[in-house]
Amino acid sequence: MAALVRACALALCVRRASALGPAVGVGGVALGGFLGWAFQGVGPSPEARAAMDANPPAAVPALDGLLFGCGAPEVALYCGAKVAPASYAPLACAVSDELGGAGVLVLQSPFNVYAFKPARVEAVLAAYPSATARG
Repeated sequence: MAALVRACALALCVRRASALGPAVGVGGVALGGFLGWAFQGVGPSPEARAAMDANPPAAVPALDGLLFGCGAPEVALYCGAKVAPASYAPLACAVSDELGGAGVLVLQSPFNVYAFKPARVEAVLAAYPSATARG
């Protein structure tokens, strides 16, 4: 009797899995496509690459960012979702020039989502007191 119950349960599971197979496959492909799109960053433009070549930034590994300019940073730019930090090179260089060569930080967050790194502003202000928080 127990063997018959197990056989019926197995047959039911196989039948349900067969019916769900195409839906699960399509859902898996859709999810994979969305994740591929969501985490594919927008690379720097030719103008941004030229600005990076003309004014190479210093890497700031502790903050996962780039430092443009030669002075202590006074401004921090936070990359938009899916935008590579190097894409901000023309803006960072222009801001640095406007501030007389002051440093400009361009910061990136894990997975391009700042909800994963809520203490980033505090870490920047602690590491660089010359940068001021402006609302």
